[in-house]
Amino acid sequence: MKSALKVLSLIIGITLIISSIYYFICLPFNTGIIMCIIFGALFIFFGLCKWSSPVFNILRGLFIFVFIFSFVFIGIKGSINTSNGKEKYIIVLGCGLNGEKITRNLEYRLEQAVKLYEENPNSIIIVSGGKGEHEIITESEAMLNYLISNGVNDNKVITETESTSTYENLTYSEKLIQERNDCHSVCIISNDYHIFRIRMIVSRLGLTANYVGAKTDWKTVPVCFLRELAAILKDAVYVKKVIQAF
Repeated sequence: MKSALKVLSLIIGITLIISSIYYFICLPFNTGIIMCIIFGALFIFFGLCKWSSPVFNILRGLFIFVFIFSFVFIGIKGSINTSNGKEKYIIVLGCGLNGEKITRNLEYRLEQAVKLYEENPNSIIIVSGGKGEHEIITESEAMLNYLISNGVNDNKVITETESTSTYENLTYSEKLIQERNDCHSVCIISNDYHIFRIRMIVSRLGLTANYVGAKTDWKTVPVCFLRELAAILKDAVYVKKVIQAF
């Protein structure tokens, strides 16, 4: 059992380090890369460490269990789609661009938006995302270009160009809907790793919405999930809202 835990720990650690290197080279930098390196180093340490005390072995096993459980839990919660395909508004949350080119994870989100739009052409899509430090255009402009090139009428798209965080994505998009004095139903689209925290924020804001979790590029899973886990822990001071997110 001890040997199995050491091998598993090494596999996880090496995977995290490789993922962090890939993300750093190919995609916009974020804090998830740092977390991936830190956790990767910890797992490699647990895998190589020769300490054999029962307490240390229990701690190593617990660390691995909590880590894997967190990934599985967030992934499962994010993969449960609740959209009925009839929502008036579809909010697509932005994520980093490569210059002005959308990333694969953002493309997955937009693919889901196009699918919902095709099911309900009367829906209105809100693309939400400002301009990051190393981005040439706003995320919402890049998303608008993608949607138009995939058959969405530009009159059916609203761009929200100021937000720089998930909280702002949601609050600014909601404000745009309220400004239209519209009774509305809303579907929020993001990647599966992101949905649980979105549910937390929506609950905290006292809003209601349905959700679609797009898949995540497998090469970015460790970085994205670790970054999201840190954000969830940061928001966990709102214990009541975390419970309501279930």
